[in-house]
Amino acid sequence: MKKLVVLIAILALCLSLFAGCAAEGAASKIPSVSAAPSVEDILAGSPSPTANDTPAPAAEPGETMPPNLKSGSADVDLTLLSSTMIYAEVYNIMSDPDAYVGKTIKLRGLYASGYYEPTEQWYHFAIIPDATACCSGGLEFLWVGGGDFPETDTEVEIVGVFEPYDEFGETYYRINSSSVQVV
Repeated sequence: MKKLVVLIAILALCLSLFAGCAAEGAASKIPSVSAAPSVEDILAGSPSPTANDTPAPAAEPGETMPPNLKSGSADVDLTLLSSTMIYAEVYNIMSDPDAYVGKTIKLRGLYASGYYEPTEQWYHFAIIPDATACCSGGLEFLWVGGGDFPETDTEVEIVGVFEPYDEFGETYYRINSSSVQVV
């Protein structure tokens, strides 16, 4: 009896596979997911096949950031992006910081700071929450201007040049801010 049940299960599996393969010709009329542009296409300025907007111009040779991320005096303006794209771009900055060194970055985030006794310095951060508020990212920035710091979780807008710095034999990255404003 056990063998009969196993045989029926195998037969049912084979029939479902055969039925799936036979319907392949009909399934080819359904639009596939591959018609959607890749992340690389979007970042390179390639338009979506269904986009009604005019496409962004392609990046010039030697440019590491696409022109659609540029605005005013910032090479990378995160204030123009959706929350999902901001999260992706902050991830890119954190995973390949050398590609952003020397670029002017503009962003909005929640202010956070911490004092580190071995260096006797305050460290300042702009925390950028993602769309689901589960996986926030943040970037360190060099505080400009004196006076009191904003309260933690106050929204700030930072503009500055992304730069490396060395501390205790390790390389870290931060935005050397030319402007920090409470929003």
